[in-house]
Amino acid sequence: MLSRILLIAICALGVFSGCSHSKESNLVGSWRGNINEMAGEVRFASDHTFASREWDATNLLSDAGDWHISSDKLVINFHGDTRAPDKRTVEFSVTMHDQDHLTLRQANGVETVLKRLK
Repeated sequence: MLSRILLIAICALGVFSGCSHSKESNLVGSWRGNINEMAGEVRFASDHTFASREWDATNLLSDAGDWHISSDKLVINFHGDTRAPDKRTVEFSVTMHDQDHLTLRQANGVETVLKRLK
């Protein structure tokens, strides 16, 4: 009986860890999105770093940092000074619509729809 429980636990661990890896690999690449009056691009690299650019009619902001999946959230840590120190870590819920479209949703309800750049 104990061996069955152990086997089930090992299989479940493999399935759950596979899900995280799959979500991470789906994020890797370059994406573009718009929110309010801003547009932006972000490139998620497979080494868990990212580079981003945001712009509006008056300025251009560039930043970089690292990212990871924690539970079902995308966690982004900005390393530059485009954000206040207490706002450099941002968590998003991720909804993959297909390989080329996803939605990032912040806890405050703000959503950004991203399209993969080819």
